[in-house]
Amino acid sequence: MLRLEAIVIACAVAAQFLSALLALRLIGLTKRSVAWLSIAAAITLMAFRRLESLLALLSGDPSFTPNLLFEVNGLVISLLMLVGMYLIRPIFSALTRSEVHQR
Repeated sequence: MLRLEAIVIACAVAAQFLSALLALRLIGLTKRSVAWLSIAAAITLMAFRRLESLLALLSGDPSFTPNLLFEVNGLVISLLMLVGMYLIRPIFSALTRSEVHQR
């Protein structure tokens, strides 16, 4: 049976990868490829770091001792990042429509 820590870390990893994907999708809308690529790369690196923790936990590495409070904190931050990436798209869409309308 999976430990609670493993489930929390796995959810955080999934949220971070989804956040990175949403950041990449904003390139087409905003035409700011360097900015969104940088953000997506940073989020992806954070996801790989958490994935490393998940793999250490699942492999039974005795040197890895997860702290549930720390892992839940990481999950909350990851979920907030995902929600932020999701909610920012309509703002950029409205700005783009406004620019087109003004022209």
